[in-house]
Amino acid sequence: MKVCALMPMKDHSARLQNKNITSFGDKPLFYHMASVLRRSKYIDKIVINTDSERIIEMLHNDFPDIIVIKRPLHLIGDEISMNSLIEYDMGVVDGEHFLQTHATNPLLTAETIDMAIDRYFQELKNGYDSVNSVTKHQKRFFDDNFKPINHDPDGSMQTQLLNPIYEDNSNFYIFSRDSFNKTKKRVGERCFFFEVDKNESIDIDDASDFFMAEALYHARNKLKEHNNMNDSAVKEMQGTGLGGWITRPDEAIAEIMAKSGLFKWIAVDLEHTAISISEAGKLIRVLDLCGVEPYVRLSVNDPVQIKRVLDAGARGIIVPMVNTKEEALAAIKACFYPIKGNRGIGLGRAHDYGIGFEKYLKEVEPYIKVIVQIENIKAVNNIETIFSVNGIYAYMIGPYDLSGSLGKSGNLECNEMRNAIEIVKISAIRHNIMPGIHVIEPDPRKVRSIIQDGYKFIAVSFDTMMFARQLQKIMEEL
Repeated sequence: MKVCALMPMKDHSARLQNKNITSFGDKPLFYHMASVLRRSKYIDKIVINTDSERIIEMLHNDFPDIIVIKRPLHLIGDEISMNSLIEYDMGVVDGEHFLQTHATNPLLTAETIDMAIDRYFQELKNGYDSVNSVTKHQKRFFDDNFKPINHDPDGSMQTQLLNPIYEDNSNFYIFSRDSFNKTKKRVGERCFFFEVDKNESIDIDDASDFFMAEALYHARNKLKEHNNMNDSAVKEMQGTGLGGWITRPDEAIAEIMAKSGLFKWIAVDLEHTAISISEAGKLIRVLDLCGVEPYVRLSVNDPVQIKRVLDAGARGIIVPMVNTKEEALAAIKACFYPIKGNRGIGLGRAHDYGIGFEKYLKEVEPYIKVIVQIENIKAVNNIETIFSVNGIYAYMIGPYDLSGSLGKSGNLECNEMRNAIEIVKISAIRHNIMPGIHVIEPDPRKVRSIIQDGYKFIAVSFDTMMFARQLQKIMEEL
């Protein structure tokens, strides 16, 4: 489905003269958003309603594909509402879905807009009728009577654990023709908040906004390779833990993923799939021969299962539902031979079927990685004692089980979840344990955001989800 973009612009500005056509970076301010909208994969029409003859001339010269609406006299003036302009434009152009934005958002990217539109179409199925872009703030706020809004002034809660407050940043609004006709507003009866990164969300209202946005614009250009996660950043993440996830017992899929160059490690999932130990062994062999570290997510914290997957050649285990120090210690001991652990000695593929046992003892066993899954509020409450166990390489949050234990099943964005996740992450950093997370959607922007948040052990989606999303993308673009 396609979206029509509306970007109204007026000739004057009360606080910053000629704001929309003032040079920003290397071109007039409104050129930036016009170019961004052009790059969106969803937007098929761009409509600019303006009362400025200068802007109309510039559009005709440099953006001939943009639809220009000369603003009628009855809609000119500071007292005219944005909803009135939107209603007029919708009466002129066709389309069912609309995105309204401003020329004063020059740091917004096409990727962010496409993510928001994609989320809009998803949330329509869940009963929402519109999207409003917001900026999240986690700071201590007071009202004009100095009454705390989101914190206890006598408490010592860290700011990252405070209940967030969301600002309507005026970046964009997404809505349907039906929704607007019903409410006569761009924000519908049931609006979904879409969070925009602070580095993109500046809306230029006055001179200080302009200078700050332009400084960020130049800084972002200098750091473009890092922000786009190009060569050096990709290599860095491959060195610290970018991984994949296999849920189907298909050796061809395992080989394709391993040879993609994206993953340092790939986990074979035994917990939520029908993959058997025998099938896991074949997948482990493919991954190993392709030069990717094979891990196994166990179905249960069981020493027999641990022994079998390690004997098959797994270089690491991901242990579900670790709630206590004792459970973490049991998993670690099951990975290592006496005296360090209690793993039974057998000769399998991991040991070159017997002839490489000494080599395994020196070059493989000491480096087996144990990743614990934190999936219950019990584990969060015990996190300091769990992470005190020597030998934990990384952790991963089990988001759905954790939300269920909090009485918020499936609500992954609630304050209780955010607070629990942050508590675990802070403790892990203190104990030199690698923070980990599973990014379910195959979304490069989300992965970049997770990296910037300090996560190092990251699973990127899983085999069937990647396949399904690619098919969906092809269908939408045909």
